[in-house]
Amino acid sequence: MKIFLYINFFLFFTISCNENIKKNNSVLDESSNEPWPFKIYEFDSDGNIINSEIDILDFQPSRDCQACHPNHVEEWKLSSHYRSTNSQIFKIAFENAKESHFDEGDRFCVQCHSPKLFVTGLYESDLEEGSLASEIANENIGCDFCHTQTRLNFNSLIVNDYNLIDAEYYINPGEGIKYGSTVDPDTNNNFHKSVYNSIYKDSRTCLPCHNMIIRDAPVHMTMAEWASDPFNDMADNRSCQSCHMSYNGEYHSHMFSGIDIDLTKPLDHEDNQKRIASITSLLDSAAISYFNNSEDSIKSYAHSNDTLQIPFSIQNKTAHNIPTGTSELREAWIELVVYNKNNEPICEFGTIESNKDFLKYNNHNIIFTSWLKNGQDTVYSSIEAYDIINNSLKINETFEWNYSCYIPGDIQDSIIVKSRMRIRPVKPQLFYSDPAFDEYFHLLDNIPIFDIEQSKIEKTIYIH
Repeated sequence: MKIFLYINFFLFFTISCNENIKKNNSVLDESSNEPWPFKIYEFDSDGNIINSEIDILDFQPSRDCQACHPNHVEEWKLSSHYRSTNSQIFKIAFENAKESHFDEGDRFCVQCHSPKLFVTGLYESDLEEGSLASEIANENIGCDFCHTQTRLNFNSLIVNDYNLIDAEYYINPGEGIKYGSTVDPDTNNNFHKSVYNSIYKDSRTCLPCHNMIIRDAPVHMTMAEWASDPFNDMADNRSCQSCHMSYNGEYHSHMFSGIDIDLTKPLDHEDNQKRIASITSLLDSAAISYFNNSEDSIKSYAHSNDTLQIPFSIQNKTAHNIPTGTSELREAWIELVVYNKNNEPICEFGTIESNKDFLKYNNHNIIFTSWLKNGQDTVYSSIEAYDIINNSLKINETFEWNYSCYIPGDIQDSIIVKSRMRIRPVKPQLFYSDPAFDEYFHLLDNIPIFDIEQSKIEKTIYIH
């Protein structure tokens, strides 16, 4: 039944339009009886806007929201939405995309990373430095872009060699109306009209940029992963918002916590510390581990000069894969260490000395990640991908493994087995994949490693 649901969802979300000219009014939110307005834009297969009702100055700068929504704005400034075009990783990928696909590369990237530029047909070079238009565009995914959405988009972002652009947004900026999830919004203000719209509680508001298919390869499929679980429905049960925009009793968080931080700042920077605290809390219950599997359980005793078998299981408890999204950049793994009574390791799996060390990909380590492929080559730019090898821990999947540890003859009394799942947002290998990263090697020191709290387990084994 689960497979059937997934296949049908996948087919539903991967229907593309083969027209040379695309309009953003091809799909409407049929669940609503309201005449929700939106402004039309049209673009060709190269992503060039040929007609748009949207002007960049239709969007308000986010600083206009600061006076009434200070917490929202300050959290947003810590988010990946705010930094979507400002990270060095994106900038290098962006330049590569423009170079390798000179007709479409920049439009391919901006449709999600700077959607205001996309829907208005502007390029960064069109904007006068220091102007209001430049400020609005450089906010990337700002307050007004999200809060002028009126309808849902039901299509994945689909990319092939002939049509690199397929984004669809239903927005109504410039009309003095802000839409949101508050059922009975305060309308007694002189700044804008506030309107409740149920789509803001619907996970599919995240769909345009969090489901991407490149030449039939499902490279970034967080929405499809989420929808493959029948317990994640289209209502408010384990929605994207319930985890990534958690409610604190007063308002919904606008930090949009994932596992990314600002690599241009050190780990102990105040902004990153706030971000890390939010991510740590989000990940606490992401996975759960056991020293057992379907066939066996770890013994409470062992013998020296013998090999201890450690049956291990870990279950994904999130509403998507681990890692998800740009999983080709990320990796999660199991660290398991056996210590003697003096706390000295006698067996180690998945250990690294620093956050910038490579993991060893071998049969003794459990590593969850993915690789984008262009023929036999591994690539880190999605626009270059023709295939994907996805080794993420699937939603609700329980992975089982059996570790073996030789116990030396001088071991007496007892040993302790400790294990945890670790995850980092960037593989260090990325910085060695392109000469353009050479001047940014110092950012490797700023890559965080997160430990999933409920994955931490330990057991004492007595030596006979």
